[in-house]
Amino acid sequence: MHLSYQTEELQIEPSEDVIDAFSYLDGKQFSVLNACVYRSALRAHSVDGVPCCELSLNSPLNEQALGSLFWFFLLSAYLSATLLDVDPFEQEGVESYKKNMYAELGKKEAT
Repeated sequence: MHLSYQTEELQIEPSEDVIDAFSYLDGKQFSVLNACVYRSALRAHSVDGVPCCELSLNSPLNEQALGSLFWFFLLSAYLSATLLDVDPFEQEGVESYKKNMYAELGKKEAT
């Protein structure tokens, strides 16, 4: 998602306390970093043949815009699954993931 409206500009401040491999970012604005990440991810997906959907917002998010985005993504997930002949309401994968996670974290089975 690309947000084309301007927000308060934040800058990455250099740190004299921490020496790491990220000093090349010192002094850069977050808007520049975010735009670079956005373009790079879009380019990588495009080169790999992964379909992309680009959403551009030209005003700050408010309750109505956020609700519209939720509805858009909900409908997109449903339609994508239906077109791929996948039941979007089937939870087998979710249940398997939860079972594995609970076992790894030591949660006891319900009796």
